[in-house]
Amino acid sequence: MNVAKNIELSEGLVITEMDCKSNKEALEMLSEKLFENNYVKETFFENVIKREENFPTGIKTKTIGIAMPHTESEHVNKSTISVGILKKPVIFHEMTNENETVEVNIIFLLALADAKKHLNVLQNLVEIIKDEIILKSMLNMSKKEIVDLLNKYIN
Repeated sequence: MNVAKNIELSEGLVITEMDCKSNKEALEMLSEKLFENNYVKETFFENVIKREENFPTGIKTKTIGIAMPHTESEHVNKSTISVGILKKPVIFHEMTNENETVEVNIIFLLALADAKKHLNVLQNLVEIIKDEIILKSMLNMSKKEIVDLLNKYIN
């Protein structure tokens, strides 16, 4: 049984062709979508940035850079994931070595209201991240295709 159920996913929370100069700008755009749709509190964005500074989330795969930023559940109203597909990569620090950087093409911004679900959602996302073919294809997917893919793995 998949314990990560009840993660609301919506095409309105996916931004494709993102044109950002920094990870902060990308995270702000994604956070605004979450806030506008009442998934997160006003404090969400600033706390994502603070957490990213202390616990970076960049992940290098063979071909595509990924980031999975998040913050504590107290800043979240309803669980969801906002996805950003970047035109040009932005720099994140690497999760396993904060002195290294990763050129990130795909951001999965996690907004999880239930801290217990957090690990399950991460484990399910890792299944996507391990598949280079899926990651490469995500760069050209429509918003609907991205939501369908996440629903398949997360819910």
